[in-house]
Amino acid sequence: MIERLRKLQATKSIYASIDMLMKELATNLTLKEEVKELSLFFLNRNVGGCNNCICDAYIELINIKNIKDMRTLEYKLRAGALLRDVVNSDASLTMSNFNLTEEGALYHLRTNPDCIKLFDKLPDDIENRLYPKPIATAKVAENIEEEDKQSPIVKNSKKKQRN
Repeated sequence: MIERLRKLQATKSIYASIDMLMKELATNLTLKEEVKELSLFFLNRNVGGCNNCICDAYIELINIKNIKDMRTLEYKLRAGALLRDVVNSDASLTMSNFNLTEEGALYHLRTNPDCIKLFDKLPDDIENRLYPKPIATAKVAENIEEEDKQSPIVKNSKKKQRN
């Protein structure tokens, strides 16, 4: 899909004006379908048959600059929604879809869990991203399992040896 997006972005220089793009969208069904499919995948938006909607989606798609931008598309706020910092009232942490980053979304979701209702789209593994579980090394996990299997007498003797 990324390769298809790159091919679409390469067409940016072909359409020097919106009028040229609108004429092409009206006649080129292949381009129209490509914009619809890429919009669904990258923008999480089903674009209808309206040429204005498809044109808007095309412009959004060609302006995705890098993979990081695509990653932030995992988070999408509802239309017109703003995330405001409720902890420190820091205006620089106010976010909309225009400046939303993964770090910003996670900050707001951690500090104000109620703001989840302002999101249209979140990654499937949002719980793991919000509250990552500590990774125990194999050695530590092995020791824990070994201690669980031992009798209380052995556990107590080991505690005395450590002290």
